[in-house]
Amino acid sequence: MALSRGAWIGIIAGALGALVGVGTGVWVWLALPQAGARGRLSVRMDSRGPYVILASKAAAEKYGDAIAEAGALHPQAARLTFSPEDLPSLQADLRRPRRVMLSCSYFLRNWTSTSPGDGCA
Repeated sequence: MALSRGAWIGIIAGALGALVGVGTGVWVWLALPQAGARGRLSVRMDSRGPYVILASKAAAEKYGDAIAEAGALHPQAARLTFSPEDLPSLQADLRRPRRVMLSCSYFLRNWTSTSPGDGCA
């Protein structure tokens, strides 16, 4: 079956468009400078305060032991329990600059299931 003149024009226009798109992508990839490695990331624990241990109600019930450990590490920390449905109620308690330890059940579930052999140091 022979293609009409309009079909050929569509095929050629589509192929040229694809070539322009791929060519532009390759040109941008090659033209932009690549960022080199900058060495190891230096991370340290900030021991300055004041701290607040912030836990959702579900996390406070389910992961009370882990939150108690965080409290033992930071005995001066204020402890706040919140409802994820009522986040504006936290505004007054978090107005002062503080370092926050946030305990949501999703985070704690994943944190407690990892071990130093899994990549956590």
